[in-house]
Amino acid sequence: MWSLMPEANGLPYRLVNVPIKDSPLSDCGGLCGDLDIQIKLEDDGVFSDLFVVKGIEIGHEIVSVHLLEPQLQNMADEILLTVAEAMSLEPPSPVFVIVGAVVPYTLKVIRGNIPQGF
Repeated sequence: MWSLMPEANGLPYRLVNVPIKDSPLSDCGGLCGDLDIQIKLEDDGVFSDLFVVKGIEIGHEIVSVHLLEPQLQNMADEILLTVAEAMSLEPPSPVFVIVGAVVPYTLKVIRGNIPQGF
């Protein structure tokens, strides 16, 4: 069981969970394990060993996991992740193109609430 929580109560969330099937990992060519099984587990409301997050705001967030294994009681861990810089890619995924098409991408970094394109 995975959960996200802000470093301090009352602060907004800095991370959101991205379903595996909607993440870039869904196209990793088998290097990420058996994604079909992990996607089915996630769709069935059962967590897998893979939890994809996306930063939505600069700051810290705690990602915690608790193993639900009858023989192993109180198996849990947590890690503090830092979102160092808010950025996005334009156009956002998914982008459908035909063969030979050229799609210009722009990386946008938000600094001081002002988006800057690169």
